[in-house]
Amino acid sequence: MKPRAEKAYKNLGFLNSPDARTVRILAEYIEPWQRFQEEEVKDTIVFFGSARMRPRGEAQERLREAMHRADSARRVSAKQKREPRDTEVGVERLS
Repeated sequence: MKPRAEKAYKNLGFLNSPDARTVRILAEYIEPWQRFQEEEVKDTIVFFGSARMRPRGEAQERLREAMHRADSARRVSAKQKREPRDTEVGVERLS
C-alpha cells in the first residue's frame, strides 16, 4: 500500500511556494477576521500600503542623495532664471 500524500495545508514546502501565494493572501484576510469575531470587534480602519522600512543608515543615505539632487535642481533653476537662453537672446536680437 502506498503512503498517503501529505495534506496540502500541512505541507510547508507547498505553503511557502509561489503557487500557494493566493492561499497565503487569503489566510492573511481570514485569520484577523476570525480574531475580530472572537473579540467582538465590529468596526475597523484599514490602511493600505507597504510596512517595509529601510534600515536607518540606508534611509539616511537616500535622504542625503535626494536632498543633494533637489539642491542641484534648485541651483540649475536659479541659474536659468538669471541667464537668458540662446533662443531668448536670438529673439531679442530680431526685435
